Amino acid sequence: MRARALVLVLVLIAALLPLAARAQVAATLVADRLGVTAGGSLRAEGNVEVFHAGTRLSAAAIAYDPATDTLVIEGPIYLVTPDGAILEATRAELDPRLENGILLGARLVLARQVQLAAARIDRVDGRLSQLVRVAATSCRVCGNRPPLWEIRADRVIHDAAGQQLYFEDAVLRVRGLPVAWLPWMRLPDPALARATGFLVPELRASSALGTGIALPYFIRLGDHGDLTLTPHVAALTRTLEARLRLAFVGGDMTVAAAVARDGPAGAATTGGHLAITGGFAPRPGHSLSYDLAWVSDRDFLLDHGLPDRDRLPSRLRYAVVVADSLTTADLTLWQSLRPAEDSGALPPSILGAAHERRLPLGAGTVTLGADALAFARTAPGTGAAARDVLALGFGADWRANAVIGPGLVLDLSAGVDLRARRVGDDPAFGRTLVTLTPRAGLGLRWPLVRRAGDAVDLIEPVVSLGWGTALGDRVPQEDAAPVEFDHGSLADPGRAPGADRPPAGRSLGAGVTWTRRLEAGVSSAGLGAVAAEGDATRFLLSAGVDLAGGLRLLGRAEFDADLDPGATEILLGWQGRSLALDATFARFPADPAGGIAADAADLTLAGDWRINDAWGLRADGRYDLGAGAPVRAGMGLRWSIECVTVDVSLAHRYTETETAPGATSFGLAVTLDGFATDGRAAQGAACRD
Repeated sequence: MRARALVLVLVLIAALLPLAARAQVAATLVADRLGVTAGGSLRAEGNVEVFHAGTRLSAAAIAYDPATDTLVIEGPIYLVTPDGAILEATRAELDPRLENGILLGARLVLARQVQLAAARIDRVDGRLSQLVRVAATSCRVCGNRPPLWEIRADRVIHDAAGQQLYFEDAVLRVRGLPVAWLPWMRLPDPALARATGFLVPELRASSALGTGIALPYFIRLGDHGDLTLTPHVAALTRTLEARLRLAFVGGDMTVAAAVARDGPAGAATTGGHLAITGGFAPRPGHSLSYDLAWVSDRDFLLDHGLPDRDRLPSRLRYAVVVADSLTTADLTLWQSLRPAEDSGALPPSILGAAHERRLPLGAGTVTLGADALAFARTAPGTGAAARDVLALGFGADWRANAVIGPGLVLDLSAGVDLRARRVGDDPAFGRTLVTLTPRAGLGLRWPLVRRAGDAVDLIEPVVSLGWGTALGDRVPQEDAAPVEFDHGSLADPGRAPGADRPPAGRSLGAGVTWTRRLEAGVSSAGLGAVAAEGDATRFLLSAGVDLAGGLRLLGRAEFDADLDPGATEILLGWQGRSLALDATFARFPADPAGGIAADAADLTLAGDWRINDAWGLRADGRYDLGAGAPVRAGMGLRWSIECVTVDVSLAHRYTETETAPGATSFGLAVTLDGFATDGRAAQGAACRD
């Protein structure tokens, strides 16, 4: 039957040839039965399909009237447009191009997410569709029961080219109950990723700022930029938040800012913050990165839910990387938010530049380097709080390795640094200081591999000997004082944290690591010790498990000769199909020389539980074990079905300052899913009796 009907397409084209000059159309029609009268009228019946310029129409019957140049279509009608929109109707009158006409008892489905049922749809030029007496929803409609939510409107205009929906006299209903009325409303097409307009409002309640609402407004700035403005009005604040995003060839930039007037009337204060992050690659091998931040005071961070930090860095870095060299220049600015600390003594600005080049030399590689570093303090007076330092350094470092004997790996290193410093505003040191720091090291490793079935074991004993000294003037300590100790530094003869700390003289490191690899995951353990002149012997114990089933455990602990614990870190994570857990424990003992006045210990917990397809629960918290007090706690509940998402959050901050006590915050966001989802399919839902 279908093969025979294809021949009738030629008959249809021949019948329409006299109309081609006027109608400029030649639609392709396939049907089981086709008849043409002497006057040129045509009627097709049985599995009728019409194709024209990317539009496909299916119907029970079609009649063409040459006098009016219209198609009278009997349903059920199924029309798919080139942009993917689907129209269903019981009866229609359209032109042969299927772009203009009327559909009765119709339904428009956009991106397979939002459906608009209407008594009538008028199509104009294939771009505009006018819907009369409309019910729009992205929820599944089950029988005669009202959907969870729907928008009823007298008229809706769908602009297919502009990807916009315009509602007139619209009423939002929840389970059939009217809850809001809008005389005019515009919503984006579900397939539109970015469109200017209002985003989902959010209810915010805080004991610090009161209860209010945040209403974000999104502004599209072409294809490569956007701006979001969010006014937040509450009992004790008037806040305007802004976020600018720009993308361009070779880089991107994000600017986040806020300005607020917080406090009761007559005693309100103005504050704000600014953050600029991004990067840019002006040419291959060159990169510019920046992370700039400023805040009026720490209370602003706490009250407005921003990350709590007591020192705020801003960094600007430019780097040039080629095959055998690296050149960097960076500027760091520090802002102190601690009540008893002066930003001018940190120091507030640090400028540095460095150049390194690697060259082959003998059996190894030599790295030649030059660097400059400047500390500028603005605190008044003299001494450590006002000291300014300009340092210039030149160095050479040679490293080589070889395999000897029964698989032993021999590592050799040697180097020297020459550094000159210019010190100002500190009478404890001379004006000009020069130091020379030679060093040498020897390491021996013996990797041993064993295979047993699908298991691969690697055992690696390691011993390292190091020597270094500082010749010349005594210099101020601007580097971090604590010496880090891990398996990476176990085989490294030089373990000083920076250029200002003199080498310890002779040092010895020894240890052994074990790693087992299986299809089910990887496990490891290690034990090591380091002894240096003028320093107590320290031991390191570490272990780790990373299983394919989702469990991850990493731990590291230091001990002294009396087995008293030192720095300790433990990370525990679980990633399952419906449950994710993370826990972090960190402890650092008091080290006055390293700037740690008292023992510090911290425990952080976070969890995310997907209860089922609709419900999700999350929680997080942080506890200061050293102070014996909580820092923060929070939880959130999420309910999401195919057409709506409700997100509720509750958090309490225990951190207090002289002017900002602890605070509790509450958030509520309700999203009517289906609009502006960038083509993502909504989660389906089944109808239940």
